[in-house]
Amino acid sequence: MDKPVEVLVIDDEAIVCERLTEFLTGKGLYVEAFTESQKAIARMEKRTFDVVVTDLKMSERTVRHRRAAVHPGNAALHAGNPGHGIRPV
Repeated sequence: MDKPVEVLVIDDEAIVCERLTEFLTGKGLYVEAFTESQKAIARMEKRTFDVVVTDLKMSERTVRHRRAAVHPGNAALHAGNPGHGIRPV
């Protein structure tokens, strides 16, 4: 059996983390979610994720560090308010 895609979700709103986790795990992905930038950064220092989804409003430090957590060629997405859409990085 193939290893599931590993996703890190970082959003300051717990409900967003909960909904994304529920949706993505329902699709067979492995998900870890954090509402605090510093905790997410600490986790990224210990583990590499295939996909990182961050809130546009989260700290710049999280945005800079998330690149180090993603394997080259894999996805990192910024998600924001519905009017802002999702932007790949």
